[in-house]
Amino acid sequence: MPRNCARFFLVAAFSAFLVIAGCGSQQAKTTPPPAQSKIGIIAMDRAIKAHPKYAEVQRLQNDYAVLAARVDAERAQGSAGAGLSPAAGAEQAAAKEFDARMGAKQSEVKTRLQAAAEQTNREMAAELDAYARELDQEYQPKLFSLQLKLKTVQLSKEEAAPIQAEMDKLQQERADKIAARQRELFAKADDVMKGKQSDAEKELAAYAQTLNSELAGKLAERQAETVNRLTPPGTAGGGTEAGKMAALQRDIASLQEFILSDIRDKAAKVAVQSDLDTVLAEVKVNVNATDITDAVIAEFKK
Repeated sequence: MPRNCARFFLVAAFSAFLVIAGCGSQQAKTTPPPAQSKIGIIAMDRAIKAHPKYAEVQRLQNDYAVLAARVDAERAQGSAGAGLSPAAGAEQAAAKEFDARMGAKQSEVKTRLQAAAEQTNREMAAELDAYARELDQEYQPKLFSLQLKLKTVQLSKEEAAPIQAEMDKLQQERADKIAARQRELFAKADDVMKGKQSDAEKELAAYAQTLNSELAGKLAERQAETVNRLTPPGTAGGGTEAGKMAALQRDIASLQEFILSDIRDKAAKVAVQSDLDTVLAEVKVNVNATDITDAVIAEFKK
């Protein structure tokens, strides 16, 4: 698509990674498979390109690119090689700002998730330690009594064997109970962190959407300022190339907003039909998700 002066700012794909210290390997062996996810995902780029109005957007963008190239050529006379055109420069500045602010937000969310994981680990360790002390109150007197009997009574090897076997049995019982509680705590901690990670992904997706709208508005303002500077005094209106560019810009922005709104409506309809709790726009999460892109595209044809 030439020049992309009025391009879509699509929600970027991103993910927050989390490792709960000390329980990754054991969790793989002990946690049952997760329940069916109720999260949907839509490939926005593919849905946008499949929309019936997308061809019209392309046509208008091509018209805008032709006019902008003509205006840029006129401005470049006498200053060849001066650098990027104002339109291209504004677009690149907006893209850099999006990347910088999105990166800062991802870093903030990742730090928060890591702090939550550390807190969850501390709570899990404290709960496991309390449970071990509780078991000690039950098992230590029995073990102590058996140990004392072995040391203070002269027993033959045959007489000592059953006592030792009973001690081994008690110690194994205690160890098994601690291991079972540890598995239970691992599963609980994993559920807690999965919830926090899912919330973080939704927060990032919402932030990206808000940031996208904000920067798209700024870009439109800068492009409008450029058009105004290019319009000769006393010639404002649709007859000049600058005036036509402004009109095309408005038409493109209006069509883009219509397409995004229509996709949101169709995605909401498919989500209800598919019993989905959440639909994310190309956001990678560490859970199973249902791709509803084809279902949304099918809604365009109804």
